[in-house]
Amino acid sequence: MATATAEEVYELPAAAVRTLTQPGLRLELHCISISHYCMRAKWALQLAGLPFAAVHYLPLAHVAGIKRLQRRFNQGPGAATASSKSPSATPVLAIYSPQGEPLSLVANSTLISRYAALRAAAAPTALLVTRAIPAAALHYLLPCCSLVANSTLISRYAALRAAAVDLPGIGQQLYGPNLTLALPAAGAAVDQAAGSSSSSKVVGAGPQYEAVSQLELRLSGTLGIEVRRVMYHYLLPRWHLAGHLFSANASSTIGWLLSPLTYLLSRLLLPKVMAINAATAARGMQRLQEEFDFFDSVLLTQQQQQQQGKKAAVAAAADGSSSGKLPYYLCGPQLTAADVSVAGLGGYVVGVPAGQMGLAWSPGIEDMPKELGHFMQSLRERPTGQFILEMWRVHGPLLQQGTKRA
Repeated sequence: MATATAEEVYELPAAAVRTLTQPGLRLELHCISISHYCMRAKWALQLAGLPFAAVHYLPLAHVAGIKRLQRRFNQGPGAATASSKSPSATPVLAIYSPQGEPLSLVANSTLISRYAALRAAAAPTALLVTRAIPAAALHYLLPCCSLVANSTLISRYAALRAAAVDLPGIGQQLYGPNLTLALPAAGAAVDQAAGSSSSSKVVGAGPQYEAVSQLELRLSGTLGIEVRRVMYHYLLPRWHLAGHLFSANASSTIGWLLSPLTYLLSRLLLPKVMAINAATAARGMQRLQEEFDFFDSVLLTQQQQQQQGKKAAVAAAADGSSSGKLPYYLCGPQLTAADVSVAGLGGYVVGVPAGQMGLAWSPGIEDMPKELGHFMQSLRERPTGQFILEMWRVHGPLLQQGTKRA
């Protein structure tokens, strides 16, 4: 099956574009508390230096919350993506004016990441890679209203926002220095400035952007989906694992009281909705092995280049991050959205500790059913598994963002 390019699928709504340079925005990330796609979106927003409040839901309970949000923003159901066909999928980034006026919704964690990077790069205190935003784009990014949903879309929005307001942090380097918007034609631009619902594609240029974009899209459609399928297959039938995961990570007293019902409904419905069964889980395990084979080879190439002294030594010496730096990353000597994606989406399957992922509790490898535990341990010991663990240790979110109870 042909894979769509990032340029074909990641379009930022006109309303979201016009928020990129607006000061004092209030951001709310609506997410499922235990979702690895939502973890990726949180990570991108934090790396971009964008303050936000997280609104947490349990699985299935999020549907009513996202529908309420869509009505508040006068926005229809979300579009289907590679990782979810649901019109109420999370994460969704809600953008408000300083006065609390609903402006825009951005869905898809990757686009949210791109928005954050562009948003961060237009404030007066840029510390990172020089951005490349055309003057026409900056003139075009005026205050307006908008929702951003889907972890990939959110990631790209975060990158754009970081670039647009020049935030300190590493948000601007998530996609390389050339992330920008493909503006509509002159006539469409006039319509959009007047409030049209047209959209702009988030694009980039150069080998770094191409590498990051291809890996990011691959991860959304393979690693993220198969991790979810395999983990749910083994956890949902076991109350002491999935039930405890739900209740321990409920964000309110009401959520905690309703968590047994949420768990039972999830156990009944999710296997049907997501095609989760023994056969698909076995196939998912095989695909995860294949994905780890691929990323092991990518990391080996980067390791060889680092050992040969190509750029890595200079980049490491110049890096001023207090959180440290890994010797190499998936796309070269700099941390990018591809690294955040593989670590965020692969954290569960290699047993990243609950505390590092911002969870109150999640089962460790020792708690898992024997077959799953052995599988997770085998992935954990591979180069990609070790890279994911190091990503969480060195670059994982260290500061807790504000959380609103849903």
